[in-house]
Amino acid sequence: MIEENFSKNILQKIKSTAITPKPKWQFRLKNYILWLSFTITILVGGISTSIIIYMARHNGWLLFGRFNGFFFIKTIPYFWLIILALFILLAYYNFRNLEGGYKYKFELVVLASIVLSIILGLVFYNFGLTERLERGFERKLPFYKEAVVDRLDRQHRQLWLSPDYGFLGGKVILIEGHESFTLEGFDRRLWSISQKKAEFSRPGMEEGVFLKIIGRRIGEDQFEAERINFFEGPWLEELRFPGGMMKENFYPRRINR
Repeated sequence: MIEENFSKNILQKIKSTAITPKPKWQFRLKNYILWLSFTITILVGGISTSIIIYMARHNGWLLFGRFNGFFFIKTIPYFWLIILALFILLAYYNFRNLEGGYKYKFELVVLASIVLSIILGLVFYNFGLTERLERGFERKLPFYKEAVVDRLDRQHRQLWLSPDYGFLGGKVILIEGHESFTLEGFDRRLWSISQKKAEFSRPGMEEGVFLKIIGRRIGEDQFEAERINFFEGPWLEELRFPGGMMKENFYPRRINR
């Protein structure tokens, strides 16, 4: 009886207020917009992930075992981690409002969004899109350059000016046979580098190249190399000594193209 009265009241209210059902095309349009929005959020998540991977490779994170954890805490790209987290949550919101989206648990949707972002991030990175995107953000967004790029570059420089931790970077000044060479560090200090036991990332050792060396300090101005890598690609920018002097902030930076 109560249910019957309730149904009658509802019908009377519909008639009195002239409520009409929404056409199907509106629901379809809403669904298409939500799918588009969900796709965009995943794409942005992929971009964020690819730049995090890019920074992880170039900022020395792969050397974590040889350096103190405080350095890596300071070099974490918080900006992109926050962007990634926000867009993962936004992706969940969009998916949740899709037709039938409410059936899926929060954890499952978030996990799927993270996995998709990682896959897209790896694709962007492997196809070389990340570097171009990052350079574009740096050129067109001044706040991004100051808050993200410059801060991480300072930490990157700090890493390769840490001989006591086993990291040394600079320019080859003089090659002394097959066993040693002289390196001018990014702080203008001269070092005698022993390369007897060194493993090179590639051929091409010559005077004038810029190196990042992993090894150990064996004297006041002596360093024994274990692994020698070359500064190149996006991290090499006009590494010169104008008039025989080093730039005030001389260290490898990315080329702005």
